[in-house]
Amino acid sequence: TKQNAALATAVTEFNTNAQGALADFDKKVTEKLTAVKTQLDQELATDLSKDKITGLANTEIQKQLKAKQKNAIADSGALRTAMDGWGSDENAVYAVLRKCSWGEIEYLEATYDNHYNNRGKDGMRPLRYDLWDELSKGELAIAMAYLNHDRKTALKLELDDSKGFLWNDNKRIESVLRSASEEEITHLNTDPGAVATLASIKNSFWTSDKDVFNTLLDQSMSREDRATKANAIR
Repeated sequence: TKQNAALATAVTEFNTNAQGALADFDKKVTEKLTAVKTQLDQELATDLSKDKITGLANTEIQKQLKAKQKNAIADSGALRTAMDGWGSDENAVYAVLRKCSWGEIEYLEATYDNHYNNRGKDGMRPLRYDLWDELSKGELAIAMAYLNHDRKTALKLELDDSKGFLWNDNKRIESVLRSASEEEITHLNTDPGAVATLASIKNSFWTSDKDVFNTLLDQSMSREDRATKANAIR
């Protein structure tokens, strides 16, 4: 009958529309799930990359710490050697202290005190006691300035101490200037006492030494460029 035919057509259309809607819904759900999975995969990859970077950073830090520890042990031995036996090699002491950064000085003193822990006396820790016991008053002032993080004073005292009656210790003067930071060079170039010391040193230099001396104090160029130019003069 016509009614049955109409009903059959309506059912067919409904099924077709329903299947289309379900297919469209399934497609959208699949796309959404795929997008979520992609996002999660990207986040996981980022996290793994961060973990890898962090791991590499930690490995590098450990390598640097081991290197610093090795250097501190070697430097502690160099200090002990410089003060062992009859007399002392104060220039060897200064060379070790002069090259240390703020943190390295702390690490060096702690390493020395730990390694030579039987040497402290009169309430003084081992390194400070040994320096007090072995060095003269002027020499001790230089060493203690380095230990107490007063590098500006230490460098100025070293330059004063490098002046001789007949000749200066030009090699030591050059080492002092090469070790100085930009801030320390500024201090040497502007502090009245340091300026007077530099002037008295400069007047006793021969040509090549004077050129190196002037170059290492020339702040119209970077610290690296000063060192490069000084090397070329040599």
